[in-house]
Amino acid sequence: MNKNVITIMTFFQRLYAAIFRYTDNTRPTAQKRKRSGSESDDASSNDILNTPQKKRLKSTSDYIYQTFFVNEENSDVCIKALGKTWNLHRAYLCQSDYFKCMFHGKWKESGESVIHLTIPDPNIDAKALNIALGSLYSDHVAVAPAQVASVLAAALLLQLPDLCAQCQSIMLDVIYDETAAYYNSAALLYGMQDIAGKTFKWLLKNLMPIQTPVLIKSLSQKQLCDLLSSPDLFVMQVEMDIYNLVKKWVFLQCNPSWSGQSKSDLVTDSQEYFRKHAENCKEKRFIESEDVCKYLPVFRLIRLPYIISDLNSEKVIEEDKIFPTSWLNPVYKLQWRRMLRLEQGFDSGPPGDDSVSDQVFNVLSMRCGRILPKTGEYCWRWIGFNYGFDLIVNYVNRLLSFRRNATSTPCTSSTSQASNRCILYRFSVIALDEKGQVTYEKSTEKTHGALSKDEEALVLHVDRKVAFPLYISVHLLFFTPEEVAASNLNHGEEEVPNNIPPEIEGGGNLRVGEEEVQL
Repeated sequence: MNKNVITIMTFFQRLYAAIFRYTDNTRPTAQKRKRSGSESDDASSNDILNTPQKKRLKSTSDYIYQTFFVNEENSDVCIKALGKTWNLHRAYLCQSDYFKCMFHGKWKESGESVIHLTIPDPNIDAKALNIALGSLYSDHVAVAPAQVASVLAAALLLQLPDLCAQCQSIMLDVIYDETAAYYNSAALLYGMQDIAGKTFKWLLKNLMPIQTPVLIKSLSQKQLCDLLSSPDLFVMQVEMDIYNLVKKWVFLQCNPSWSGQSKSDLVTDSQEYFRKHAENCKEKRFIESEDVCKYLPVFRLIRLPYIISDLNSEKVIEEDKIFPTSWLNPVYKLQWRRMLRLEQGFDSGPPGDDSVSDQVFNVLSMRCGRILPKTGEYCWRWIGFNYGFDLIVNYVNRLLSFRRNATSTPCTSSTSQASNRCILYRFSVIALDEKGQVTYEKSTEKTHGALSKDEEALVLHVDRKVAFPLYISVHLLFFTPEEVAASNLNHGEEEVPNNIPPEIEGGGNLRVGEEEVQL
């Protein structure tokens, strides 16, 4: 290589090294020190200058939606359905597997410019179909909670998975008295098991505590039957409340144009409705009317033995004249037999083995409940003659317990003086947020208790962090079920006939209300 070239290269290498050493020496060191005010401001300004600022401009999606869907420009296919016409575009419609198959398959519609859609689902209306079709032109879809089930149906028909997912998300987020039954029906119809389960659970926990007219009116007969027959229904306060709920529901079914708004309006109008019916049809009971017999499955889920155990509730049953004597007479006879068996010592209560199945316990037990509105100490009993077992419930220091009271009663003859009485029970405690969603839940299993006079039993401990109000649901069984007693007959007992009508045998209820007990 030429000597001059080498000399030049050496010069530039030395020059570059000198420049590098200079810049390295003048660069700020990495020592940590407190920034001065000006340095901090400079750094803050530098951060702002180098942070991308986002501002949503009119997007391509908005332009496409407005130009091609709303204004229908450059349309190449016409969709007609539900009395409405949409001038749309095959390229956008093919995002839907429904239209993609239609346009590319061997169907007559594949070559037609006007397509008449058949909508087999009555839940799909023109507004829902418009939202579903519009979703093919935009990535911003607004669906109101009141429309979501109809839009879901349209999305399922057109095979739009993203829109289906959005509808399901809305349904899970917006469950309350106006939507719970509506969403539950839609979820069951379209196979959304998760939504069906969550809405049904919401109804189980909230139906009895709130009982708003809009909620009661929105329930189908099947939904109400499923709720009343579920062992997880939270009853507040006693079985008579279920009887009154059924009356209100039947009134709304028979008077669909009722325009009242408040709970008190519904109570007053439903009572007046049944009072007038009792006056006008003196010989015929309400459920014997031809236009009412379709509601028999609902009435059969009322546990009548626990209603006639309280005098005031029994009077209401007689005055309403809903049930014929063919229903009530077997109930009185059955109740009398159970009381005599317990009083004369043939029965000391349900056995502690597994002879009483969960199914029998769930059907025959007394169901009752209580709301504890705020922190404090509570002591109460549920009103009614419960086979001589005076059960007093206590809530003190987050501990829930009950006691068999046998001495401090206003009428000692009404309380069993047997040395031991057995009982089967299940307690459940929940807390709800402002949307009615369960934030805390604790329950016992079906538990057997053999209690001597004035003996107390601890039920469960409620966590200290749980917020009030608390909702307590209780199931109690005081007697040995007839089928169990019949299989274990002792000397001197008479077998109980098994010809009780099925609608009666499943019954059992208490009076509306409870009685506070002095601590």
